[in-house]
Amino acid sequence: MKPSIPFGKRFWVLTKSEKRDIARLFKSEDVRKLITCLRHRNDKSSVEVLDVSYWMKGCSSLGKLRFAVLAEVGDHKESSLCLIDIKEAVHASAPSWHDARMPRDNARRVVEGARSLSPYLGERVLAANLLGEPVVLRELLSAGSQARNGSSDS
Repeated sequence: MKPSIPFGKRFWVLTKSEKRDIARLFKSEDVRKLITCLRHRNDKSSVEVLDVSYWMKGCSSLGKLRFAVLAEVGDHKESSLCLIDIKEAVHASAPSWHDARMPRDNARRVVEGARSLSPYLGERVLAANLLGEPVVLRELLSAGSQARNGSSDS
C-alpha cells in the first residue's frame, strides 16, 4: 500500500506541469540535503516524492502557490515519511529600513528573516523557485517506519 494525500476540501489535484516541476525540484541536491538534515536522518538518504497536492489552507492561500508533498526518505527497509510544505513567498507588506540590506528575492528574504529571528529555524527552511515564483520549503511532519503500523515518532 502506497501512502497518499487525501484529496478533498483542503487538498486539490495538481496539473501535470505542477507535478513535473515539483518532482524536478525534489531531485535537487538542496532539497535532499534539507530533508535529510532534519530528524537525524542519514545525510546520504534518497528522497522520493510519493504524492503531491495543492494545499488550500485558508484565504491567504487563494491565488498563491501552496503545495503539500508527501515524501519517503531512505530505502524501503529503513524509510520514514515526511510532509513538506511549499509556500509562495510574496512581496513584504511592511517597508524595510532604508539602510537594511534585504535580498530582492522574496523567498531568500523570508529565509534570511527566519535565520535572523531563530538560527535553528532558519536552517530548517529552504528558498527555491517553482513555476517561476519564489517559494519556501519546510518540513511539517515526519513519521518513522512505525507510522505504517499506526504509531508515529514525531
